[in-house]
Amino acid sequence: MKLSVTFPLRTKSQNVNLRFGNPFARASSTKKEREATALALSQLPMPHSFVHVAPDDPRANGGSADRSGALRGLMTNHYEITLTRIGMGLLDTDAVPGALKAVRDEIAAWLGIKDGPRAPASWKTQQQQCPKNFHLVRIEIEDADPDPREVVKLLGTQPPWMTDAVS
Repeated sequence: MKLSVTFPLRTKSQNVNLRFGNPFARASSTKKEREATALALSQLPMPHSFVHVAPDDPRANGGSADRSGALRGLMTNHYEITLTRIGMGLLDTDAVPGALKAVRDEIAAWLGIKDGPRAPASWKTQQQQCPKNFHLVRIEIEDADPDPREVVKLLGTQPPWMTDAVS
């Protein structure tokens, strides 16, 4: 299943804020970014946390409960998440993940996972240039659900000038 949402949000490089920014202003900005992300995510259906696999699948532990009480035949779902920053100017490639950090943290909280290296998610950041005074973020969440149906929900409309993102 693929979920997608595009919403207005102005993100800035964290490098400038870390050097020159007031910590209280930085915390306020992060809070606003997380609130806007939570509002956009509330419009999407929650993806599955677990995926059913056949008992003989090497990723599963069989078909019954083990000592810890976890059900066998289930595996934790893996998410592939793409974050796209859409703005007037392009940031350095090393600044894009920092600009989308609050968005990433809120997505992880919404999914009920951690966003560390062992998390069941792979994260990809992109950026896309657009005309002046447009600031958007696109979130695409794809899960490993074997269901062939694809669900896409967009908030707002995408203008025709929005083409392929720059990696």
